[in-house]
Amino acid sequence: MAENVLVVAESRDGEVKKITYEAMTAAAAVAEALDGEVRVAVLGSGLDSDALAADLGARGAETVYVLDDEGLDRYAAEAYAEALKELIEDEAPALVLLGATAQGRDLAPRLGAKLEVALASDITGLRVEDDEILITRPMYAGKVVATVRLNTEPALATIRPNTWPAAEATGNGEAEVEEVDVDLEEPRAQVVEFQAKGGERPELTEATIIVSGGRGMGGPENYDII
Repeated sequence: MAENVLVVAESRDGEVKKITYEAMTAAAAVAEALDGEVRVAVLGSGLDSDALAADLGARGAETVYVLDDEGLDRYAAEAYAEALKELIEDEAPALVLLGATAQGRDLAPRLGAKLEVALASDITGLRVEDDEILITRPMYAGKVVATVRLNTEPALATIRPNTWPAAEATGNGEAEVEEVDVDLEEPRAQVVEFQAKGGERPELTEATIIVSGGRGMGGPENYDII
């Protein structure tokens, strides 16, 4: 069977998001068990290949696929799925991982349909037994935890945020960069503007620690209690 694990990176304004590093941690255990490599695909426009190679390489990626095209400047499921389909068919990884974020939940089903493979969503565990990838995922609102094996290749899954620790930059290794030619068809829909609400707070899924309090707190004067 194929050996390498491909992580589809998620980024915004040139910054790789934490969910990508979490997916790299999940990918590393599978790649090690299969005697393969962790590889990362980054999509966008005007990407800094050297910076990506240094950052992702230090966190364990052996290869970074850079898919740089004006049509990938803003996330659009149709264009991203089309570009990734060609890469995945060419590289034939054993497993493809995305984050179970708003973007990942939108992209993964479309990608699975294009590749004609099964998708396991919002997974919380991965292991390899007898060269087979086994996936753990909650079902029925978390009342049941199922172990599943996908019978199509590559296995395709989205990982639940904050389930795996983010891969840390532990070395000076720099990943090999492969510039991937992208030939996109004219999209049926195009993102013309992206408006983000202002604020300096991190996204909830990007936070390391979340502190929560209910109405019983009364007001900010009691926040020090928690």
